[in-house]
Amino acid sequence: LRTALVHALPALWADPFGNYAAQALFDTAAGAQAASRVLTGHVAALSFDAYGCRVVQRALQCTGVDTAAALAGELRGRVCACARDACGNHVLQRVAECVPLHRAAFVPAELCAGGAAMLARDRCACRVLQRLLEHGTSALLAPLLRALVAALPALLAHPYGCFVAQSVAAHGAPEHCTAVLAAARGRVVALTRHPRAWCVLEAAVAHAPSA
Repeated sequence: LRTALVHALPALWADPFGNYAAQALFDTAAGAQAASRVLTGHVAALSFDAYGCRVVQRALQCTGVDTAAALAGELRGRVCACARDACGNHVLQRVAECVPLHRAAFVPAELCAGGAAMLARDRCACRVLQRLLEHGTSALLAPLLRALVAALPALLAHPYGCFVAQSVAAHGAPEHCTAVLAAARGRVVALTRHPRAWCVLEAAVAHAPSA
């Protein structure tokens, strides 16, 4: 049965029901290895598909680091478009969670080049930035963090940017947390009473370096 499913994978991965069988192939080591070989070369297209993106996500979660990194590499040159896409952003979130950042450094690099401040205010791309900040390191994300820190005044109360600013405070280095507090200077009371900004300041206060 597994062999038959592997051969049928191209007909299953973008099907509303067949994608579940395609995902199940990755639940065993042998199935994941065989299915990954078939999936290779199709990651970018499937990442923008409502059903195919689920198969790609499962592959990233269930294969080894080397295979996951190779699959993620097929998104080179498409990161910003993928981040803004309703389906593709979920694939990039899995990349951030499952592939060590030094093996997927092109992701933050392309996001930075594509305008991190703008992407932080995008309803889909903001999630990708959050996952990168949660799973990356300040050293590897330095250019991206610089861009986000520069945009903090515009992010604190933004419907989507506030979540990125919160992640900067919670997962960045101490100086990034301090930068969040500095961006709020002069309007602390108003921001703490704001329906979105309050959570950013809460995170900044909780992670602020000791005086």
